[in-house]
Amino acid sequence: MKHKITIQAIYIALILFSLAACKKEQPNEPDQQHGASVVYERGNAVGPIVKKNIGADGGTIGSADGRIKLDIPAGALSSSTEISIQEVSNTLPGSPCPAFRLLPENVTFKSPVNLTFQYQDGDLDSTSADALFMAFQEKDGVWKFIPETRLDKKNRLLTVQTTHFSDWAPYALFWLRPEKIAIKVAEEMGVFILSNNDFNETMGYKPNHEYIEVRQQRVLTNHRNHIKNWTATKGQVEGLGDVAVYIAPKQKPQNPLAVISVEVHDFIPPSLYDVRGGASTKLLLMSEVIITDDTYWQVSHQGNIIGGIEGKCSFVSGEWGDGNFWIAGWHSETQGFSGIIYGLVAPKVGVYLWHNGDSYEPDHHKSRLQYIDLNRELYAPITWWTYCDDNSRDYRASPGGIYITKVETLDDVEYVEGYIQASFWNHSTACNQPKDSDVRIAFRLTHKIMSDEDN
Repeated sequence: MKHKITIQAIYIALILFSLAACKKEQPNEPDQQHGASVVYERGNAVGPIVKKNIGADGGTIGSADGRIKLDIPAGALSSSTEISIQEVSNTLPGSPCPAFRLLPENVTFKSPVNLTFQYQDGDLDSTSADALFMAFQEKDGVWKFIPETRLDKKNRLLTVQTTHFSDWAPYALFWLRPEKIAIKVAEEMGVFILSNNDFNETMGYKPNHEYIEVRQQRVLTNHRNHIKNWTATKGQVEGLGDVAVYIAPKQKPQNPLAVISVEVHDFIPPSLYDVRGGASTKLLLMSEVIITDDTYWQVSHQGNIIGGIEGKCSFVSGEWGDGNFWIAGWHSETQGFSGIIYGLVAPKVGVYLWHNGDSYEPDHHKSRLQYIDLNRELYAPITWWTYCDDNSRDYRASPGGIYITKVETLDDVEYVEGYIQASFWNHSTACNQPKDSDVRIAFRLTHKIMSDEDN
């Protein structure tokens, strides 16, 4: 009975994930009978386009940031063709990396093209290199991943061969998801493994089949024989098969970050071991949580944690915020951040996308990041870029925004939880510049509610 409330919460979460599914899963059915395909939105351009004419002699082309590269062999094209690569917003659930649009989609290759993606250590937060596969999305909106993706861990490369162009992105078959980003001392919470595909689909894969369709995101269940060795660097974690309960320590540790991990075994058939480049038969999922007794803010830059910073965090709104909602966190003279949601009088759960920077007049309920300062490593970030072509020039906002996920009042103190997700550019007015970096800030802010005695 010790974990009665948490276990109830776990099963409520499982039910909610099941209700969110667009079809009824049948665990023992083969891949071809898993029901209707799941259609996802197509991404929008969020970065500069790279173009190159490549003909019968072949050639190479890469994205502006160097993450994706195409090697087109001699003879694959019969005539000179303009090939282009552009980053687009990633609509693939379970993808830890950027997505790219390869054009033209109607191009015909006489022989396969090598597509190579460079992943980074920061992309592996909550997942594992062994869980990564390349995936593509055509005009039908269905994402499909390629089980025969070759994995080169030493050089952090994913490689496939393809004869068609479309939107491409790495796909994580499994990732670890704690119920919260942060947890108070002595509290408990559920920890889940999420996936869009179950073991029956991957283990039932037949060699030389091109792809498996990406299904609806859900909590992994009924596979406890594959899930082993739940651990935590601080506090305790009690495995309940393919889900777990994490119990935070009773006192806040000096370093507030804890790592929860679990092993997933036998998730691909033996026929893929050599094809994948000697991929492991097991993978290790790890996810960080913050242990706190009040407020916090944590910065992840390019997927690497560069702050697990405790310190003062606050917000102002209403007349004190000039009709806007301001958030801020600071730790010292060289560590802090500040953001604003225009026109938000009081904190409210919701998604507040970035202002696109096209004028000094702020859009209602759009966001702007005023500054980030971590030992002078980042400052005055620009969350928009300038798109230019032969006929137009316009400003485009970064993907993401300020996400408020929870608002609560405890002992007359109002708290706001959420996170900031953004891509940064070094220059907002130069045409078609590649983004400089990606940043995520998790926060729990406080604002004292004034009582009559305080006035």
